[in-house]
Amino acid sequence: ARNLQHPRVAKVHALVETTEDEAFVRHVAAAVPSSRHLKIERHGRRLTFGAAARYARRELDGQVVAVANADIFFDETLSRLGDTHTLDMAGAVFALSRWEWICDVGGGGAFFFFDTENVTFD
Repeated sequence: ARNLQHPRVAKVHALVETTEDEAFVRHVAAAVPSSRHLKIERHGRRLTFGAAARYARRELDGQVVAVANADIFFDETLSRLGDTHTLDMAGAVFALSRWEWICDVGGGGAFFFFDTENVTFD
C-alpha cells in the first residue's frame, strides 16, 4: 500500500499467481485513496525475473521499471536516482538483493530497476 502512495511511483503493477492473491491485493489496496494507480495482472504461475522483464517490455515499453517483491516499500531515498525523465537508463540495472529494515514494520527481499528496451533476463 505504501508504494501506491509514493510520489515517484506512477503505477503499481501487481503480478499475482492466483485469484486468492488478486483478492488479497484488492483488499489491501481498497484502504488506499490512490489505489487507482494499481493494475493487477493474474500471471497464473510463480513469477520469475524473466517473466517480469517480458511483462515490463510488453506493457511498459520505454519506461523506467522497478520490479519488487510484495514486501518491498520505497521511501524518500528513491529520489537519489534522479529524474527518471532525464536519467540515462540505457542498458542499466540497479539491484538490491537483500535489505534488512530493523523496526516493527519492515521488509526484506529483492528489487531491481531496468530499462525495458535494453535488458533481458532470459
